[in-house]
Amino acid sequence: MELAGLIVGVAGVVVTLASMLRGRGKWIVATFGILLILVATALVVLSRLNSGGAAAGHPSLSPNASASRTSSATPSSDDDVLLGDDFHTADHGWQLGHDDARGAARYELGRLRVQPKPGYAKWITAPIHPVPANVRIAAKAHLEAGQGGWGIWCRGTADNSRQYEFSVTHAGDAYIKNGYDRALGKTNIPGFDITRENTMTVDCRDANGDVQLTMSMNGEQVLSAQGSDGDGGLLGPGPVGLHAFAFGDTAGAPADVRFSYFEAVRLP
Repeated sequence: MELAGLIVGVAGVVVTLASMLRGRGKWIVATFGILLILVATALVVLSRLNSGGAAAGHPSLSPNASASRTSSATPSSDDDVLLGDDFHTADHGWQLGHDDARGAARYELGRLRVQPKPGYAKWITAPIHPVPANVRIAAKAHLEAGQGGWGIWCRGTADNSRQYEFSVTHAGDAYIKNGYDRALGKTNIPGFDITRENTMTVDCRDANGDVQLTMSMNGEQVLSAQGSDGDGGLLGPGPVGLHAFAFGDTAGAPADVRFSYFEAVRLP
């Protein structure tokens, strides 16, 4: 509406001025008026893009937004947001910058860059203390180069030796694993392109003595599984975080993963 009003106003001024002039002057005013209308249109379009684009690229786990089209559990208030980070600054307390036998992780150009060594996974703990029993976690990332994958984990043990793992690979394989590296669920996502930005959303929550584990990619649920005592040990509430891994039995460069967003919220 504001664009239409602006154009009508400018056109009115142009017509008035043109009617007062003759010959060459009339055409000069008309040409100038058309240029003003084009500039006004461009300014309004840019204003709309700037007002709506800041958060458009990030997954929303806010109280009024569902993280998955197939999941109805949402937080109850803004107080349930545990952490939201776009990795543009180092203000949130991630412990990065130290290379080890598993690889490296650091801030780089507004991203969290993770470079696992061939045959290893690099695990990064989110700076959330304490972590509630029921939590939803989302991450946005892409594979910049190499072969491997990335994912989210929850309910880590104190020494980070075990956790529930949600991962996706360069071949489009998605899986959920228990604390003993056994797959609780696995599928292949048709047409999945890991080199593009993708959003993974997972739920870890208590469910009648077990742990309900749900994984979605780009808003579509792809896997659901139960963690229980029968599959090697039930994991209680604990740390959550991100990971990236590089296959050791493939030729070429190891995986180079770039995370652009992380968010975690408390679930009821």
